[in-house]
Amino acid sequence: MDFFSHQDRARRRTGQLVGLFALAVILIVAAVNAAVGGAWLLVGERATSQGLAEGGTRELDPMVLVAVTLATLAVIGIGTLYRMVQLSRGGRAVAELVGARPVDPSAGELGERRLMNVVEEMSIASGIPVPAVYVMDEEEGINAFAAGYSPTEAVVAVTRGTLDALSRDELQGVIAHEFSHIFNGDMRLNIRIMGVLNGILIIGAIGAHALRGLGRGRVRVRSGGRGGGGGVAIIALVAAALAVIGYVGVFFGRLIKAAVSRQREFLADASAVQFTRNPDGIAGALNKIRLHAAGALVGERHAEELSHMFFGQAMRLRLFKGILATHPPLEERIRRISPHFELAATTQPGPPAAPQPAPGTPPEGAVAGFAPGAGVQAPDAAVASVGNPDARHAAYAAALHARIPDEVMARLHREDGARAAVCALLLARDARTRRAQLDILRSRETGAFADHAASAADAVAGLGVRARLPMLDLATPALRNLAAHRRTDLLETVNALIAADGRVSLGEYLVRLLLSLRLDAKAERAERVRFKILEPVLPDCALVLSLLAHVGQRDDDEAGAAFAKGAQALGVDGAKVLQRGFHRIDDLDRALRRLRGLSFALRRRVVAACSETVLADGKATERESELLRAVCEFIDCPMPPLV
Repeated sequence: MDFFSHQDRARRRTGQLVGLFALAVILIVAAVNAAVGGAWLLVGERATSQGLAEGGTRELDPMVLVAVTLATLAVIGIGTLYRMVQLSRGGRAVAELVGARPVDPSAGELGERRLMNVVEEMSIASGIPVPAVYVMDEEEGINAFAAGYSPTEAVVAVTRGTLDALSRDELQGVIAHEFSHIFNGDMRLNIRIMGVLNGILIIGAIGAHALRGLGRGRVRVRSGGRGGGGGVAIIALVAAALAVIGYVGVFFGRLIKAAVSRQREFLADASAVQFTRNPDGIAGALNKIRLHAAGALVGERHAEELSHMFFGQAMRLRLFKGILATHPPLEERIRRISPHFELAATTQPGPPAAPQPAPGTPPEGAVAGFAPGAGVQAPDAAVASVGNPDARHAAYAAALHARIPDEVMARLHREDGARAAVCALLLARDARTRRAQLDILRSRETGAFADHAASAADAVAGLGVRARLPMLDLATPALRNLAAHRRTDLLETVNALIAADGRVSLGEYLVRLLLSLRLDAKAERAERVRFKILEPVLPDCALVLSLLAHVGQRDDDEAGAAFAKGAQALGVDGAKVLQRGFHRIDDLDRALRRLRGLSFALRRRVVAACSETVLADGKATERESELLRAVCEFIDCPMPPLV
């Protein structure tokens, strides 16, 4: 299961989607023209037979059909553009469309706390910021979806039935399935499907609305002759035809969604098993859907649009189930996941079980964050792990998550607490510098903000560098809720804390780099591919590889050797490592932002080159690992911890 291939395949599927959309538009335009022409001729013949028209039936002016074609294309285009603009904010816009409610992580509801715990552990394990989490309170069926344009701004939503009916292991299997969609580029394609299909479906909505208007007497056609009813008849016939065409649009919409969805569900199921090492978890969730009174059905009025995004079949199908179902049969999914799983005859949804350790969690006393017996990864294994976490990473995350003090975790879930936690990551160990930094916080913030930051820094000091990125991951959902001016204030405070000692450390730079990415409103948009060849960004690659080489090697010759291995993996001959101290912050920012514009095939080469550089000496320090993972996240290639 290769992350980079999935990303490129998702982009190719976008082209296939455009082709299917074009075919559907052509057929709809032809059908609308046929409806208008048929109504025109039918009314004309009726008028002639009643002696209301002179000279027989009037022929249909071709310009009428041209106008109808242009009007139909305009309606479809406007419907598509409207939905695409509406969804331009990414995953949050999708969740709000279906009326989902954001989960308050500090709330006391057991099911929601358990859900947040599972999502947070999986985020740490997979190397992505914690997604915003939503609940569809009115939905009793067992279902869930993930939405967004990139892993950086994804959301995960579950139904109330999911929280009430599933055990922790089953919930973990469902969430792991949704994380697979986050990694494999499915979310971006899913949102685009929603946009283009809205244009197709709007034709039927117009016809149905016109028919309702006629039925209520709201449509009037003025005419001075006896044939005034002909206009109403034409409108009625065309409206009825549009309503029928709307059902054709629904058929094509479901066909398109089914064509791109079913095989992805098998892949996501398999990824969930690899992630959790617990096939009975996701198999049990599917079996409960099979036996649950509401199944996986979702009653929300926009559920049809999102049917291809859900964990289970959200819409009831009575006809053409074989070709229109967006999901494979439950029994087949269960059989592929766990061939020996026994399908229960009955099930009774019960209260959520108490949280259990994730499969593979290290035993009591093991070093937090490291799976027992884990060795150093080879560069190719590090590349293969991108977007492809497994149970070792889940164990790492569960152990680290459990060691973060409760008071710190509670603050990470609140806006002010998350801001204080970010500042805590930047507080120096040197007493003089820390006093200066706390003075900066007291001058910029009110109340006990500075004291909260200091206490958070002391509370996690024992976790070391390995806690820095996970804490930033955990704080991200609360930080994204900040108003624009408060985001700007936070970034200015961060810059002031970094400048307190007159130098920028690697850790400080990484916090500022990732924070600026996650708080950037543009990060919620799909990243456009600007470079399909590597040559234009080779200087940027050299800059990043040189930084990685010097961070991991104290000796210049060893740094040069590490750089050479990275350059070789990149396919570049003769490149030389830049001298130590070469880099400026602005240059690094610019280089990384340019690398975000690479195709995913080229991003694979960049990640491989970075991994070769870091692991050139057969080991990775915490600082190297942190920098490597930050670079990968910045170019939307989430790398799990190097366990």
